[in-house]
Amino acid sequence: MSEAITVIALEESNDEGEVSDLCMDIVKISLVFFGIFGIFGNFNIMLATYWHKSLRSKCGLLLAVLAFCDFWCLAFELLSAVRLLINSAQMSRKQCFWSISFYLFIENVETYMIFAVGFDRLLAICLPIKYDGQQSPLMSKCGLLLAVLAFCDFWCLAFELLSAVRLLTNSAQMSRKQYMLFRSRSYIPAIVAPGVVYSLILMIMGIVNLDNSMVPVCNPPLAYPGYTTEVWNYSTMITCVTTVVVYFATYTMLYKIAPKHASANTMAQIRVQKIMVQTLTVNVLAYFSSSLLSALIICIMRALGLHRNAIADAETYAVIPELFAMKAHLGLLSYSINYYVYFWRSSEYRRAFKKQLLFYVMLRKTGQKDNTLFMTRVDPAMRHFSLQSSRTNS
Repeated sequence: MSEAITVIALEESNDEGEVSDLCMDIVKISLVFFGIFGIFGNFNIMLATYWHKSLRSKCGLLLAVLAFCDFWCLAFELLSAVRLLINSAQMSRKQCFWSISFYLFIENVETYMIFAVGFDRLLAICLPIKYDGQQSPLMSKCGLLLAVLAFCDFWCLAFELLSAVRLLTNSAQMSRKQYMLFRSRSYIPAIVAPGVVYSLILMIMGIVNLDNSMVPVCNPPLAYPGYTTEVWNYSTMITCVTTVVVYFATYTMLYKIAPKHASANTMAQIRVQKIMVQTLTVNVLAYFSSSLLSALIICIMRALGLHRNAIADAETYAVIPELFAMKAHLGLLSYSINYYVYFWRSSEYRRAFKKQLLFYVMLRKTGQKDNTLFMTRVDPAMRHFSLQSSRTNS
């Protein structure tokens, strides 16, 4: 009897169910819509960072890395849309895994990068803010928060958290220069490295446990084998919650612990950090709501033991809130929204984006002028003859 049950369970685990037609239509529209607008936005973020030196700060470079990850996530989502439109989305898991392997890698890096940007802001706030002429109580509290974050985010036991704690505990007074003295060429790789390691670990787990069962739609939750999908899903939720904790800690530092009366330079730094954190918080709220919602949908549907077709629908719908946030996809919105939030909330990015849009308009007008000039030269003899004739008649 137990053997028969085991056989049935194995057969069901190899069948991922079928996705309904309505679900597929909604996903197709969402993929195309968010894919086009999101790719445009993320390309402009990278271009603005390249063109404008003022945007190439440490935080700006991390946001450009995040935009790079989002750009490729959306590019693969458009590929998924094409597969759905030509009815070639169903394939074996092995074929699916290898066809979107770069997406699987970069998507996990993208999830980590949202946390990394928040951690960078926490570092930038903890290092410069101090009370004048005495040791700041903010330092010790910040150090404790960083230690808690290091414990919670298990794959970030790496060097940047430990280095931050050492910096906070080895120095009674810290100036803004200490954060600024981190060289971008070493700081950015150091911050990004844990995300790369985390993504590689999940990729290796997927390769080791890979099977050849059929999947109805090729997306990250279905590309991973069963156990790896659970690890991926839970790790995403942990990262999501930890990211929110980081931003909550940052808000606490800025609005509750930061000095109310300090030097003009310190207060100016606090105001700048508040503006940056308020802008990034909009992105994090979208990421949290969409990513957590997507992950919870998958977890709840699996935990309830519903029919595999219902689970397949749920895992496919999960792409929409995710694309809505920056995962099937925890967030089309997540991948797409950053450019428009920066345009709305950041005056520095807005100026850069307006210049780029103006450049696109001028480039288009230049192209139209070139076409007009070309058309006027199609038959110059006739125009010249007509002009001479009119002068003769006069």
